[in-house]
Amino acid sequence: MKRHFITIGSLLIPFLLAGAFLLIALTPIHRAFAAMNVDTCASTHGTIMADCEKQFATVQNCADDAKSVEILPAYRQGVLVGEVDLRHSDACNSYWTRTMAYGNSIGQIIDVEANNTFNDGMQDNENNANRGVDGSLLTFTAMTYKNVPQTASGVFDFSDGTSMTITL
Repeated sequence: MKRHFITIGSLLIPFLLAGAFLLIALTPIHRAFAAMNVDTCASTHGTIMADCEKQFATVQNCADDAKSVEILPAYRQGVLVGEVDLRHSDACNSYWTRTMAYGNSIGQIIDVEANNTFNDGMQDNENNANRGVDGSLLTFTAMTYKNVPQTASGVFDFSDGTSMTITL
């Protein structure tokens, strides 16, 4: 007849394993919660330059309250094919340039570019040749903090090899 000895150590093993499992299982929830508490330009109300300058409005939640403060139309052979906007977010106290080719420009416009100059004089040039489901092309620069960009423009590249620049 075999004798089975139960030791304190053998009783603790299931509890230790269960505790380790719970710790591992709860870790992703903790990380996800921590990620939600990261400061953005919008959550700091545009008071921290590093959260705003040279950052993208969509990433920093600044597009939520954005308004176009200046809009210039883009005409090609008398047809409105797009626009260049100077966007501003009150919540983020920041500006950026947006260039948009409308869906009716399929076959004419192959690429759009948005350009601006940051507070330190560096330039940002963003382009997009991938059309949305509605046929439009859209691109935007990173933001300038507090000040209207020193320069802001949009470029439309046409399928015939020409381009058109619209300066705000």
